[in-house]
Amino acid sequence: MMRDIGEPMLGTFTIIADISRLAVREGSFVISDAPSLARTPDGALLCATPLLVRPADEGILQFHRSEDEGMTWQPVAPAGAFHCGRLIGLGPSLYFLGAGPSRGNGIRIIRSDDCGRSWSDPVMLFDGAFYNAASGYVARGGQLYWCFGSANQRGEYNRGGSRTVVIA
Repeated sequence: MMRDIGEPMLGTFTIIADISRLAVREGSFVISDAPSLARTPDGALLCATPLLVRPADEGILQFHRSEDEGMTWQPVAPAGAFHCGRLIGLGPSLYFLGAGPSRGNGIRIIRSDDCGRSWSDPVMLFDGAFYNAASGYVARGGQLYWCFGSANQRGEYNRGGSRTVVIA
């Protein structure tokens, strides 16, 4: 169902993924770090939900696809382990750029050339301890710019000595 941006959505939503039903080890919990949505080249919607299982810091990346404008969603085969990141559509390909599988495992990228049904193996772009806090990105002049957070020398995030970095 399509709506004008100004129309209220009063109680209208669709659950894509319910992380409360994920089976994790006793004493663990799951954090969802900023799902992202992209329109695929064939017109479907693709949702990526990166998850972080704490305290083990294990990443899980789930994909769901909708071919009816978001009314229903079907799971798509998982594509590697990421704990954060974002879907990016460029030309005929989709990319997922993120960090993982656990904190401290660098920034990696995967690519789909079949509208999100299957994905390449992850390729390491930057080694180190990174995370992404749902920041935006800019594509300009054939270049992609995106901010990530970096851990401090003690491996702590959002503490003294941690930094914001821009990748291009």
